[in-house]
Amino acid sequence: MRDILILHAGAVGDLVLTAQLIPPLRNVFRSARITVAARCGLVHWLADRHVMDRALDVETIPLHVLYAPKPESSIDWPLSADDLVINCCKGDARFHANLRQSCPARVVTLDPIPSEPRHVTNVWTQSLRDAGIPAEPPSPTQRLITSQFADRTGVIIHPGSGGKAKCAPIETFERIVAHLRKHCVDVRWMIGPTERDWHGHAFKERLEQSAPVIDESDIAIAADHLDHAAAFIGNDAGMTHVAAALGLTTVALFGPTDPTVWSPVGPSVHIRPFPAADEDIAAIVESATGSADHC
Repeated sequence: MRDILILHAGAVGDLVLTAQLIPPLRNVFRSARITVAARCGLVHWLADRHVMDRALDVETIPLHVLYAPKPESSIDWPLSADDLVINCCKGDARFHANLRQSCPARVVTLDPIPSEPRHVTNVWTQSLRDAGIPAEPPSPTQRLITSQFADRTGVIIHPGSGGKAKCAPIETFERIVAHLRKHCVDVRWMIGPTERDWHGHAFKERLEQSAPVIDESDIAIAADHLDHAAAFIGNDAGMTHVAAALGLTTVALFGPTDPTVWSPVGPSVHIRPFPAADEDIAAIVESATGSADHC
């Protein structure tokens, strides 16, 4: 097989979880070039870190024509019949039928939101095996992204997520920051456009009262900030998956979503439920730093 193309239209966390399939695919198709066409801008940073061979913006492939009953225009697929397309995009039956008919390569579709109570990467690799591709599930401690920095220090706290229900109360994170600073740990906040849209500039000003704030306005720069850190504490969110994939000690706070299915993959991941308002957060801090006291 010469080329494998992965089509992806999801956000950061979904993209990182999908990218966890690349090492198993490389074990099967050692000489294939793997391209990921994604909506999320992080795909180019991942390619720069050699997670895949090439990255494309999914908008450069006119997939929208596949939603028409009879597409008026065609897609110039740079693939042959011996190649493979792994489709991770949502779509109706018409979209998937048109994709299979228009693409000369073999097409395997993975359900981006499976309903099975197993980790999503296990479900996806099972779907690949059902299609005759003998890809084994990635190790739950797999480190997907190689760090570029030897000295990694401090803890980054990310209080946001793509959905408000997946965010632990900000007061929880403020208690964590206070505990870290009390015990002489270098700590920084990280916020992104979602948090700015939800809470406005006053939110950043509030956080700055307890620790410096990294503004996640550029996804690649934000990922580089993570690569400088030793540990990360956040919700079930995209940057939590990036931190885990980089090998940071990662504490992921889960609320309504099921960590059995959606937990980050990495060598040092600790899953914890949202703590109660009166719960001692020393255990969370110790999971991130290895100690409750650094002074």
